[in-house]
Amino acid sequence: MAAYVAKYAVKSADASGTLDRSLYCRPCQGCGAILLPHGTPLPCTDCDGTGQARPLTWLPVARHVRQMIRTCWELGHVPEFAHLKLWKWAHVLGFRGHFSTKSRAYSVTLGALRDARRAWRTEQARAHAGLPEPDPPTTLVIGHWDYLGSGYSSGASLLAAGVWHRRELERQFTTEGGC
Repeated sequence: MAAYVAKYAVKSADASGTLDRSLYCRPCQGCGAILLPHGTPLPCTDCDGTGQARPLTWLPVARHVRQMIRTCWELGHVPEFAHLKLWKWAHVLGFRGHFSTKSRAYSVTLGALRDARRAWRTEQARAHAGLPEPDPPTTLVIGHWDYLGSGYSSGASLLAAGVWHRRELERQFTTEGGC
């Protein structure tokens, strides 16, 4: 299924037949009702209670894509899949993000891929050059702290006093009616 959706995700919205804007009704946030201040739900007048900004039958997409959008919309309202918010992303077949997402929640990050590729290339170059195995990296740990002092150094103290003095002169000038 992931490869099937990925086929559409890597294409532009026009080429795959998906839409370039979301389908959910903004005033009711796709739920079909607006809560009154005392908590009573009132059917949304903008979407007639459907939660959709426009009916799925009006979408200018192929029948197959319309069915995939409908499936995402319906699955998004099933309690087991509510956390995925598929209804919010139905216009792009439930895929929320760029196909090469950097999100750690979905896949390996691009940085991790770069690091793995760099390590592999380095190992290949080392083996090709006939170099020995590197020693395992070590970390120097210093097990004590020394108190060096607090506050400004003498030079920093002089600069801070100059800044404070200049600000005081500006404040006095302003309070005395200066520009």
